[in-house]
Amino acid sequence: MLAVLAGGLAVPEPGWAGTPPRADLPRVQIWSDPVDGLAIGGFDPLAYRFYAEPREGRSGLELSWGGAVWRFLNPGNLAAFARDPDAYMPRYGGYDVTALAANNAVQGHPGIWAIHENRLLLFANAVNRRLWEEDKAGTMARAALAWPEMSRRIPPFVPPAGKLSIPVSDDPAYALKDMPGSRPQAMKPELARPSGILP
Repeated sequence: MLAVLAGGLAVPEPGWAGTPPRADLPRVQIWSDPVDGLAIGGFDPLAYRFYAEPREGRSGLELSWGGAVWRFLNPGNLAAFARDPDAYMPRYGGYDVTALAANNAVQGHPGIWAIHENRLLLFANAVNRRLWEEDKAGTMARAALAWPEMSRRIPPFVPPAGKLSIPVSDDPAYALKDMPGSRPQAMKPELARPSGILP
């Protein structure tokens, strides 16, 4: 089955016959916004590798894959992702690796990240990133063990029926989302990231 993109490019939908299953991705489950379905807050997953920083994708350059909508900076990034999504999407769908290692599924923050073994990792906060740095091998091993069960517990994105009203904070860096056990998530990390925290 193919999904047709703007410009007429057709790309395979997830689960098509040519996509081999991955050991760390038993069921495709992507960190996506509960309102619009944007993966990793609308940031281009290739920008981390090619620009060494998070960059927001453009609304005109989108691809629906894995139950989420991915945005890209340019058509080349979109085409590269369409050819091999597993190579560019964040490991564990963008969920915080340190939290997974502790048997918790917590969305990673697009502004707190690392490239490890040629894969993008996202972290919910700077503390979790620091804990991962102190024990990369152990954290990655525990996350790999926890992911199959955790990925089954994460509900898939279901587009809302009708228009939703979204609460607005006084701080323009935040879009408030009700997420169990968490504070509002920064949708523009460059505005919310304290100085001194390295991505």
